Amino acid sequence: MIKIGIDVHGVADANPHFFSALSRILVENGHEVHILTGAEHTPELEHEIRHILGLSFTHFFSTTSHHKKAGTVITYIDGNPYMDNKIWNRAKAEYCRNHGIHLHIDDSDVYGKHFETPYAKYEFNHTGESSFPTRTLPECLDDCSGQSGNLEPVKERSCNNPSVSVDIAICSLIDGSLNVLLIKRKFAPFKGHWALPGGFIHSEDSEHLDAAAARKIREKTGLSHLYIKQLKTYGDVDRDPRTRVITTAYYSLVNKSLMGLETLAPDETAEDTRWFPLAQVEKDSIFRKEKLAFDHAQIVNDLKKRLQGKISHDPIAFELLDTTFTWGDLRSVYEAVLCKKLDPANFKKKIRAQYKIKELKAKKNGASAGRPPTHLRFEGVKDQYT
Repeated sequence: MIKIGIDVHGVADANPHFFSALSRILVENGHEVHILTGAEHTPELEHEIRHILGLSFTHFFSTTSHHKKAGTVITYIDGNPYMDNKIWNRAKAEYCRNHGIHLHIDDSDVYGKHFETPYAKYEFNHTGESSFPTRTLPECLDDCSGQSGNLEPVKERSCNNPSVSVDIAICSLIDGSLNVLLIKRKFAPFKGHWALPGGFIHSEDSEHLDAAAARKIREKTGLSHLYIKQLKTYGDVDRDPRTRVITTAYYSLVNKSLMGLETLAPDETAEDTRWFPLAQVEKDSIFRKEKLAFDHAQIVNDLKKRLQGKISHDPIAFELLDTTFTWGDLRSVYEAVLCKKLDPANFKKKIRAQYKIKELKAKKNGASAGRPPTHLRFEGVKDQYT
């Protein structure tokens, strides 16, 4: 039996694709995976490890939780625990020794004179490659068990077979401006940066790309059967510093009346969730200091161009409106997407020639002065959604 220790922050979260596959294969073949972390053991942390990083494990050890239970003095600075280095090092060393760990993988230097367990210092560079300084991980495992079994192909898969993800640009008309929903990332890489919501596909369930996009929108908004379209696929080698990731970007146009725009709370992967005017994303002062994560600035730029081209010949504007609307409502959508003012008379003439629009009879209201605005209903065929 192989017994492996894996650190979380700086190791597993730096290359989740590799460590998810490694830990899964180990556990499925009857070996032990020990998660060793300095962070306090909480349900939120365990959810992150299991469901966000995708790690499989048989044992869990938190240095902080261990010392809290033992009554050790712990100082918290900005929410992070600090204690005497020798005490900290000894706890991990004793855990590895007592549990017979064959190899521990961490991004720190070896844990002092107490540490006798075979140790691999994991180093991650931003070209998307990880390295173990002297030998490959399968070679280290050979020394531990005399055989690597099914482990060697893991490294080959992480290098040669890219991960696949989806990123979603959810757009809605808010206060006359077309807005896009962004999340502030809670975890590395690009921790603290704004990004489009998204995630990896569920490959174990043979999940289709369109289904993954619909799932991410449902998780974020609680809505289904929305207008969802593929934008483009992005596959630059260095777009994700963890590993090779090919992503397919989608966009969704959502009527603001369908969801509580002010009550979209961040999920467990995000520090914050916020709407940003699509036309101003690059110009917003927030992004002068920190650019959008990954290549999401390029995705946003491509989206603006796509919508500006598509609105001239497809009825996408009606996805952002209520069932009944006014000429002013409809024109505001076009102006928000095209980023320019339109002449009302010419706009009305063009729309009448292009689409089947029915004018509804306005109800008389004796208490109001002036002519009420004409209400309309689109009676043409909308674009098909995914």
